[in-house]
Amino acid sequence: MPSKIKTIIGITSVLLLIIIVWAVWTIKTEPEPKGTGPITELKFWGLQSPEVWINYWNEAISRFEAQNTGVKVLFKTPKARGMSTVISSLDIAFKSNTAPDVFQGAIFMLATGAEKNWFEPLDRYIAKWRDKRDIIDQAYEKGTYKGKVYGIGFEMSSRLIVYRKDYFKEAGLDPERPPETWEEVADCAVKLTKRDGYGVTRSGFNILSDGSSFFAPFVRQNGGDFLTKDDKPAINSPEWVETLGYFTDLVANKKVNIITNKAENRANNLFLNGKAAISQLWADELRKLLNSDPSWREKIGIIDIKRKKPSVWAGCDFPFIMSNSKHKDLAWKFVKFIFSPDEMWQRYKETKCTVVRKSLMERYFEDDPFLNKAIWNGMLIGDGAAKVPWYGKMDEQISKAMEESFHEGKPPAKAMDEAMESLLKEIESFGTEEGKPQ
Repeated sequence: MPSKIKTIIGITSVLLLIIIVWAVWTIKTEPEPKGTGPITELKFWGLQSPEVWINYWNEAISRFEAQNTGVKVLFKTPKARGMSTVISSLDIAFKSNTAPDVFQGAIFMLATGAEKNWFEPLDRYIAKWRDKRDIIDQAYEKGTYKGKVYGIGFEMSSRLIVYRKDYFKEAGLDPERPPETWEEVADCAVKLTKRDGYGVTRSGFNILSDGSSFFAPFVRQNGGDFLTKDDKPAINSPEWVETLGYFTDLVANKKVNIITNKAENRANNLFLNGKAAISQLWADELRKLLNSDPSWREKIGIIDIKRKKPSVWAGCDFPFIMSNSKHKDLAWKFVKFIFSPDEMWQRYKETKCTVVRKSLMERYFEDDPFLNKAIWNGMLIGDGAAKVPWYGKMDEQISKAMEESFHEGKPPAKAMDEAMESLLKEIESFGTEEGKPQ
């Protein structure tokens, strides 16, 4: 082979070797561009629709993602609202394998989700959680169904019994000594009621004509509840009948209220509009009122009514982990993040959502002693919807009994017996196509 050709081949070989060495060195030493690694997507559905909550979740998700490289949380707020539509929407999503990994649901969904195997029991996670003892017992209890914890309450809201101090003073009642018993409430309600001829212009007691969420706290004060110890309906028990009789007397005989129902009260709240002296009010509604004008803090008081025991209506939301999630451990990590001290306090600052950590209690009280102490007490003594899949059916029958007794003259015992009879028929067909959850 001519020497010239050999020289060319040698030079080419050296250049090729240099190129290979440079390429290998480049591959080994150049840092990997950020964000090019594998991404794990976690789907989260949040039911809170107000803008303040949507903003909070977006910011909270950003904080979680910053702490967990390679995780992307896909946040969605479903359009479904109301008991039946939310349950139906989640059922469709679960069957079509499009359900989220984490779902923010209310207590009325607990029994249905557990029975249908939508929700993953959290007991094995909680057992290893070092912060578990800092969470109030009620947050676990409200998420427990048939001995298993499916959710931990993180948004626990109370419906407080409130009164107008200025109206009490006007009626000759001591504004600093509100009624504490049913008998005292009835007496005050009569004195506080204003009329124009035959019509009531200001309710002494704003009594809704439907809805177990208004009625049930007083039944519980009276020693009753939605269910017996073996989870059978108990809505025609003596406690229910006596409570319905008490309110029927106030509505039909003493005529202390402006007739209104749940829907009307949501659209035109009589207490907020100065047309009721005593009422039930969600804590967030009361907070907005107090914050809108500080002078309201001198006009409004909170009543602790009790009979056999104190009770208020207390709703609750949970972050449920879906049982068909492929990322259950990551989902639990997100749940723990939601309950972390810093995040819980940040959520309170942004949304005024209640805190459920014992270690944050004093700080919570100091931020608003008047209202936050009452809300905390409401979480401890309050309860919400019955943990049965057919709660919606029961609520319908209770509402029907209230309206018949208040406005049609049906005796309370007869109204509740008929409500129980109808409910039992509904339960018999429950689970069939006609009796699916509502």
